[in-house]
Amino acid sequence: MAILTVGARQRFDTLAAAITASRDGDVIEILAGTYRDDFATIRAAINVRAVGGLVRLVAESIPSNGKAILVTQGNITLTGLAFSGARVRDRNGAGIRYEGGDLTLLDCLFHENENGLLGGGWPEGTVTVRRCVFGANGTGDGRTHGLYVGRIKRLVIEDSWFHNTRVGHHIKSRAYESRIVNNLIEDQEGTASYSIDLPTGGVVLVADNVIQQGQLSQNPAIVHFGGEGLPHETSSLLIHRNVVINLLDSSGTRLLLNQTGFTATIRDNKVFGLSTSQIASGPAEVSNTIFLPPPLRTAEP
Repeated sequence: MAILTVGARQRFDTLAAAITASRDGDVIEILAGTYRDDFATIRAAINVRAVGGLVRLVAESIPSNGKAILVTQGNITLTGLAFSGARVRDRNGAGIRYEGGDLTLLDCLFHENENGLLGGGWPEGTVTVRRCVFGANGTGDGRTHGLYVGRIKRLVIEDSWFHNTRVGHHIKSRAYESRIVNNLIEDQEGTASYSIDLPTGGVVLVADNVIQQGQLSQNPAIVHFGGEGLPHETSSLLIHRNVVINLLDSSGTRLLLNQTGFTATIRDNKVFGLSTSQIASGPAEVSNTIFLPPPLRTAEP
């Protein structure tokens, strides 16, 4: 194993140069700072980690790979990296384009990209996201998202923050298994559609999150299950112990829109701005919902 260093007066001036020189098992340490148009494809099984603070990878031009600031194709861990400004000609650029392997993101930031993270279908692949922030991603066309993965083996999102996605979904997953736990997912003043879109079902846990649907949401459903082709043969959905805040004034609002034949379980959630009839559309067993009252208003002086 080698440690390759990037930054001023280090062995490599750019992350791309260090990635080219890296081999399986290597660690790349990149000094905190801003690195502009530093595009690369990672094929080796390596760790890339920021040293001394956040590393900002800023796209000021179209990535030379036509896809993303970083394209990942191996067993890779990225820690402390920020991705912003990714744009490509087909309006489907990303901070990261995931193309297989086991990708782990720790303490990373995705801001104002066409997609934050975009991944295709890799049946044996996994994506793990912990303590990351996805903010103001999306082009506004409804086809770009905060995070989107295709038919992969497993998606795990924990302890992260999604906000202000532009028209697309904060999280969209076609994974066979999705675990979305202990996150803050909020529109704020943004125009996101679904907070969580699971268009092909899968084995899914949505637990211990705070989810806020804003007044400008482009779709009244908060969680969507199924609806795009046949769902995975083994599918189940548990929505458990979340706090759900709805600010959208629409009679069609639902915590869950279930378009599969599988019965979802919704239990022990706290909700604001939803009635009993707005908890689920489609097959669901609902129990122990706590309906939160509106906040108290102080008298005018």
